[in-house]
Amino acid sequence: MNKITLALSYYDNPEMLRLQFQYWQKYPKGVNIIVVDDGSPNHPAKDVFSDSLLNGVDVKLYRIEENIPWNSAGARNLAFSEASDGWVIATDIDHVLPAESMENLFTKKLKPRRFYSLARRRMVDLKKQEEMHPHRESFLMTKRLFWKVGGYDEDFVGYWNGPFTGFRLGLKRVARCVALDDVWLLLFGYDIIPNASTMSLGRRGSEYDINKNKEMKKPWRRAMKRHRPENPLRFKWERVL
Repeated sequence: MNKITLALSYYDNPEMLRLQFQYWQKYPKGVNIIVVDDGSPNHPAKDVFSDSLLNGVDVKLYRIEENIPWNSAGARNLAFSEASDGWVIATDIDHVLPAESMENLFTKKLKPRRFYSLARRRMVDLKKQEEMHPHRESFLMTKRLFWKVGGYDEDFVGYWNGPFTGFRLGLKRVARCVALDDVWLLLFGYDIIPNASTMSLGRRGSEYDINKNKEMKKPWRRAMKRHRPENPLRFKWERVL
């Protein structure tokens, strides 16, 4: 049986987090869940947690004390740092892994030298789903493989897609991707959950887009060719639960 951790970052998404709990309560025993609150200024994740929601769910909550713009890559570094050895599913807060997918993962034959993409379905409403392309920032891999790549480069935190492209390229240099058709994520949009993700705050084309920053663009391009992150977790953080 595979040892699995689900890792999510959170930023002022209280309703989406409550929905996540509804799905987690249906998971088989043995699943570990890590939520990293990325410095939420208005709705800290700890305010969402309650005994009724926990209801036997094995979840750990961490909080980054600084509200660093677009630090989801740093939050993922923290989650992988604190995860148990074994397999880790990393995805965004607006993506839910249903119990059927988790059950399929428990007994699936997985190769530690591979990383896995997950199928994806968009929620048309709370009951109807439709197939869509996989999410390129959602994957399954071992904790060891994540740190073999070096994690995300926090030199580029604060910029839209800054740390993520380099990580993807670095990962592809050391491991092959395998698609899992019988393990899928459910994407919830703003039309169903208003605070499903932080994308509504705007990144592409704004001052947070690395393509808009002339000083950062050159070292970013160099890093794309040679992904060698240093000094992860450059921020203050604490375990809340």
